[in-house]
Amino acid sequence: MAPNNRKPIPKVAYAPMLGMETYVRTRVDKDYSHLVQLRASAINQCTYCLAMHRRDARKDGWTEEKIGRVENWTETPDVFSDEERAALELTDAVTKICGEESVPDELWNRVERLHGEKGARNLLMAIVTINAWNRIGITTRLDPNSLSGVTPFDLGQN
Repeated sequence: MAPNNRKPIPKVAYAPMLGMETYVRTRVDKDYSHLVQLRASAINQCTYCLAMHRRDARKDGWTEEKIGRVENWTETPDVFSDEERAALELTDAVTKICGEESVPDELWNRVERLHGEKGARNLLMAIVTINAWNRIGITTRLDPNSLSGVTPFDLGQN
């Protein structure tokens, strides 16, 4: 990997992002936050965010196996509940968005049915937030080795 000579984003620019983060943390169940953060970061290949969210999920009692399953959920969809699959499908659709048909009505209606109207909108905000963080992390080349408490697993060195 090339050395990172990119200047960090000024801290004041993070204020709106931290507001979004606070909104999500107070409205989205921690397990669903882990699902969304791990899956979107895996799709986007944000090594910094993956390391952080693997570490955080492990701190909350998630096994390495469970983390791996979330990151690659389409390989074993049956191990997830209907609610979890809907959240993961929405994460995939929003993360890979390319026009209105990217998030079909059937998917959105299912997410609303399973998570409620407010729950669906809050999941959407969680997905938007992690995608924004991924784009910052990738573009500024944040170094996952700079995170405290990460393991070789968190860094993808297993």
